[in-house]
Amino acid sequence: MIPQAIQDQLRQRFNPDGSQLRTMQLRLLDILQYFDDICRRHNIHYWLSSGTCLGAVRHGGFIPWDDDIDVEVLSSDYYRLCKILAQDDNPNFVLQSIDTDPEYFTPFAKLRETKSCIKERQFHNTNYRYNGLFIDIFCIEPSVSARLTKFCGKLYYKSMPVLDIKNRRLRLAALAIVKALLFRFVYKIVRVFGVFEKKRHRHILGCGWLPVRQYDDIKETTLMSFEGRQFPVPKNYDSYLRNVFGDYEKLPDLNNIHVHVLDVDM
Repeated sequence: MIPQAIQDQLRQRFNPDGSQLRTMQLRLLDILQYFDDICRRHNIHYWLSSGTCLGAVRHGGFIPWDDDIDVEVLSSDYYRLCKILAQDDNPNFVLQSIDTDPEYFTPFAKLRETKSCIKERQFHNTNYRYNGLFIDIFCIEPSVSARLTKFCGKLYYKSMPVLDIKNRRLRLAALAIVKALLFRFVYKIVRVFGVFEKKRHRHILGCGWLPVRQYDDIKETTLMSFEGRQFPVPKNYDSYLRNVFGDYEKLPDLNNIHVHVLDVDM
């Protein structure tokens, strides 16, 4: 973890108490707590991932300029988890996936709160059924080759113009067809090539992100403090983070920081 004096300086610069970003981070923390409670209750193996894991290890909480939370779940638990979240009757949270939102066209799911509305850098979310603050839930599955992963990512991005169709009826019909072809047919066939892979895992096909998650790094977790609460991170978090970020202990150029959310109504 970085020295407390540097952490205090970063907090004062990017997310001081009472700022919109800090308020948003604390709301995201509540979503994560609800998610964690569900996973504990149903014995779901998950861990803080990517920048959220980095924040836990390097900052003891959010990276001061971060405005989202990422978690990862093995495919063996992911689909069961999505079913549990979709059927949960808590009015404050809702699962958003290609199955629960007809306009949603992202390979992984989001857990959103229902009492906020955000404007993101990507404009396609304006058509979403749900637009509240969220955490990203990434499915991690046995890896096909990097070449096939790239191919599936290109197919996904080549399909995105379907979101630009102005007529809503035509857009919904086209989205339903593309979702069925891409997620339930093409990717299902490609996934067969990784069925015997035991050590290397990647994000679900369509994400297009190439960094490999080594199964030995993520098969077990350990609890770590994140904003004063305990959440699981990969037990081999040093290996995990170096694989994703390289020298993760080094701070980036603080004058070149970009956030995902442009505006939020809480």
